[in-house]
Amino acid sequence: MAVFRESLAIWETGEVRSLVEKLQGKLPKPSLSQARKAEAELRYDEAVAQYREALKWGEYTEAIDRLGICLIKQGNYLEAADILTASSTDSPEVHYYAGYALAKAGHYGRAIRQWDKIKGDSPDLAQQKHTLMSLAVHDLLEKSKNIKEFESAYQDALDLLAVCPIPIVRNCVMHMKFHHLEDLWARGKHAAILDFLHTCEARGDMEEFFPLVMAKMYYQLGEKDITYLLQAIPLWLTVIHNKKYHFPLSSKSIGEGPPEKDNALTQDLEQRFSQLVNLYKTQAEDDLLEELLALWETEQEAILFLAEIAEKDEALKEVICTPGFAERFSLSDRIVERLDALVPSWGENEGFWKVGSLFSMARQSCLLLKNNRIEEALAALPAKSENIFVEYTRQKLFFVKGKEKLKQGEVEAKKYFSQALPLVKKFPKYEEELVTLVHEIDHDSKLLICADQVLQSILRSHRSEALLKITSYIMNYKAQALYDEGVIKAADAERICKKALELFPENEHVKTSLKELQSKYQFEELDRAFYKGNIKRAASVVLEAGNLKVEEAFFDFVESAIDNLDESSLNTKEKAAFLGDAYNQCEKIDPAHPILDTILDELEALDEEEV
Repeated sequence: MAVFRESLAIWETGEVRSLVEKLQGKLPKPSLSQARKAEAELRYDEAVAQYREALKWGEYTEAIDRLGICLIKQGNYLEAADILTASSTDSPEVHYYAGYALAKAGHYGRAIRQWDKIKGDSPDLAQQKHTLMSLAVHDLLEKSKNIKEFESAYQDALDLLAVCPIPIVRNCVMHMKFHHLEDLWARGKHAAILDFLHTCEARGDMEEFFPLVMAKMYYQLGEKDITYLLQAIPLWLTVIHNKKYHFPLSSKSIGEGPPEKDNALTQDLEQRFSQLVNLYKTQAEDDLLEELLALWETEQEAILFLAEIAEKDEALKEVICTPGFAERFSLSDRIVERLDALVPSWGENEGFWKVGSLFSMARQSCLLLKNNRIEEALAALPAKSENIFVEYTRQKLFFVKGKEKLKQGEVEAKKYFSQALPLVKKFPKYEEELVTLVHEIDHDSKLLICADQVLQSILRSHRSEALLKITSYIMNYKAQALYDEGVIKAADAERICKKALELFPENEHVKTSLKELQSKYQFEELDRAFYKGNIKRAASVVLEAGNLKVEEAFFDFVESAIDNLDESSLNTKEKAAFLGDAYNQCEKIDPAHPILDTILDELEALDEEEV
C-alpha cells in the first residue's frame, strides 16, 4: 500500500505522465494501410476498429472521413452522419456520404443540403436526389401515421420542403396535414386540432384548406361558447365567398395537385349562423351579443363589397376575404394598398371607404362605432396616421360625436363638426343627417344657439341650399326664443332675423317674425316714451309705425292716464298742461277720436275748480 501511495504521488506531480507523453511521441505513428486494406476487402468491422485506433494518436482527417464511410457500410448512420457533417474535407465523396447517412437516418432535408454542396452537374446524383425524394415521401408518410411520431415526421417534411419545394414534397406535407387532421377529427380532438392549426399558423406554413378546417373547429366549439363563434365568423364568411378555400377535410390522394374542391360543406353556413345568433339572443350577455352581431354584419358587408370591387380588379380576386381574416393572416396591408390605388375610380362611393376602413388600422374603431361605443372607438384609433381610410373613420367618429354634443347643446359640437367637415363636403348623406337633426331639436335657446354656431361654422367653407335654408330657420327660432326669454330686445332679434332673411330670402317664417318683431319693437318704444312721460315721443312712434294696434295702445294709455289724473300728485296747473299736451298729440294721430272730447271736458272741469 505504501508503494502504491508513493507511485500515486509521483503520478500526481505529472512526472510520469510527462514521461509517457514523451515516449509516446517517439513511437512510430500507426499506419492507415491496414485499415484501408480491410475497408477495400469489405471487412468493415476491422476497418472501423483500426480507424478508431488511429484516431487515438491524433486527428487524422483521412481517418475521420474513412471511419464515417465505414460506419455507413456497417449501418451505423447516426454516428456516421455526425462524423461526416463535422468533417473539414470539402470533397464530393464526403458530402455525398454525409448526405447519404443523413437520408438513411431520416433527416432528408439535411441530406439534400449536404448533397447540394457537391459542385458541378452529376446526372447520377440528380437521379439519386429524385429517388431520395420518393423514398423520403413514402417514409415520412408512413411515419406520420403514428400519432406519437407525427410531430417528428412533420418537422422533417417541412425541413425537406424548405430545401426542395417541388410538387411531390409539397403534396406530401399537405397530405400529412390532412391525414393528421382527419385522424384528430375522427376522434373528436377539437382542442388538439386547434393547437396544431395555431402551430402551423405561427410557423407560417398554412395551406388553403386551413381556413375551412379552422372555421369548422371554431363553429363546433361556438355551439357551446359564443367566444369561439366570434373567431369563426371571419373564417366562415371567407370560405363562403372565396372558392379557393372550398377544400373538403379528406386525405384522398397525394397527386400533383390539390385535393378536389367541394362546395357542399359551405351551402348552409349562413342559415346555421343565423340559427346560432338567434339562440344566443336569449342566452348571451348583451355586450357579447352586440359584439357578435356587429362582427357578423361588418364582416359580411365588407367581403361582399370587396368581391364586387374584385370583379373589376384582377389584383383583388386572390385576396377576397373578410377584414378579420385579412388581419389574422397578414393580408390587410396588401388589400389596403390595392384599395388605395383604386380611390380615383371608387372614391365617390362611401361603401368603398367603409370597406377600406375595415381592412385598415381603424378596424377595431369601426366595430366599436357599430355598437355606438364612441369614446372607445376614438381611443382605439392611431393618434396620427396618413392612411386615408383611418382619417375617414376619424372624421366619421367626429361627426357622430358632434351630433351627440349638438343634441345636448354643448359648445364642443362646433369643434367636432369642424373636424368632420371633409366628410360633410364629400358625402351628401352627412349634410342630410345634420339638417334632419337640426330640424328635430327642441326650440330651446341653448340648443338653438349651439345649432346656429355649428351651422355658421360649416357655412364659412361649405354652402348648399339645404344648409342656408336650415340656418335661416334656426336663426329665426333663436331670435324668437331669446326675445321671449328676455335675453335680447326686439331690435336685436330683428337684426338676427334680417340676417336670416339674407341667407334664405324665401323664408316666410322670418318674414312673419320680422313683422311681429317690428310691432313688438314699436310697443317697446311706446312703453318707453310713456314711462318717461314723453307723450310727444309716444305720438311720433304711433305715426311712424302706421300700426292700428299701436295706435289703439296709445289712446288706451292716454285714456287710462286721464282716468287716474285726479289721484295723481299733480297740481291743477300741471294737470292742465298734461291735458293740453295730450290733446295736441291725439289730434295729430286722429282728429276725430272721441278722446279729444273727453280731454276738453276735463279741461273745463279744471277751469271751474279754479273759479
